[in-house]
Amino acid sequence: MSYLYQWWDIIVFLLFAVFHVGGWLEIRSKLITDPLNCRDEREFAASALNNASVAGVTAVSILIPASLLMIQLGAERTGFPSRALEDVFRASLWFLLSLAFGLFLLFLIPMRSQKYNVVRDLLTGIPFGPQLAALLIGMIWLVAGIYTAVYS
Repeated sequence: MSYLYQWWDIIVFLLFAVFHVGGWLEIRSKLITDPLNCRDEREFAASALNNASVAGVTAVSILIPASLLMIQLGAERTGFPSRALEDVFRASLWFLLSLAFGLFLLFLIPMRSQKYNVVRDLLTGIPFGPQLAALLIGMIWLVAGIYTAVYS
């Protein structure tokens, strides 16, 4: 059971990534035959994907300082559960991964949207799912750390 507790997040993330990439590859032929590449559709797609990615980056920029505050509180107090600090540290790692995917998308979307519909583009569509998955897993670890700190 401790093995599953220790590695559940990586297993879930990898399973999500496999299904996400598999789904993209499955619909790739449909996306090529019907690209929806007129200018208005490209602008709307770029705006929608960019806004969603910015929302993820904004959430991470709030949650990373919150997790660092928990770590600081744990370092100052004796008797603070070490498991809570471990959970919050793991949350911070997932937030950083989400931030990396989000910044990659924010860099890529303006350039790719000049020629492609970025919602239907593999290079922008594939990193978007893992960005949100990493954010969700990080939030679960953060809540687990807070729960452990409060109820232990």
